[in-house]
Amino acid sequence: MVGKIKILGLDVAEYRTGWCLGLAGTIPTPRIFKARLAGERTEDAAARLACWLRDLFERDRPDLIVMEHFLPQGAQGGRTTDFVREGQVGLQYVVRAVAACYGIPVRSPYPVTVRIHFCGVASAAPSRPKGYKRTDKEAAADRKATKRMVLDRAIALHYLPPTCTDDDMADSAAIFDYGSSTFGNAAAAFALAPGGA
Repeated sequence: MVGKIKILGLDVAEYRTGWCLGLAGTIPTPRIFKARLAGERTEDAAARLACWLRDLFERDRPDLIVMEHFLPQGAQGGRTTDFVREGQVGLQYVVRAVAACYGIPVRSPYPVTVRIHFCGVASAAPSRPKGYKRTDKEAAADRKATKRMVLDRAIALHYLPPTCTDDDMADSAAIFDYGSSTFGNAAAAFALAPGGA
């Protein structure tokens, strides 16, 4: 039924995976799943994520999973190591494999697409001349500002309380919201906070 599908929004990462589960058009509470503990390997995170998904699907099976697509190689200008990328891609395929066992479809929009939907812009970075090469410090500041932009939007839409500083939970809210609107044909029933955008 249109607008009544249950969506799992995932911000998949090796250490802290943000997630939101709820019916399209609702405001579910974002949460964190810790896939990899200190001193563990990527394989440990993969196994823990697979078991967690299995247990979640047995309790509260979604109709659709929406997770950000992994970034293409070179997308961060050498700021992501092969090790980090391998973990990111590997865990995404863990999600796809477990979902396939349950017949749950997976959609994976690019992060830029999700941010444009959720915030109206792809980035909080300042405008720069065409061809401008950012320094590492500028790139880090841009990333931090963009994370803050998504967090502020999640707070304004009441996915998160005003005191929240967890950008992984904010990312999962953005992904859920995108999935709800795009695949569930249902805008979230939110009320902007006083003075909200």
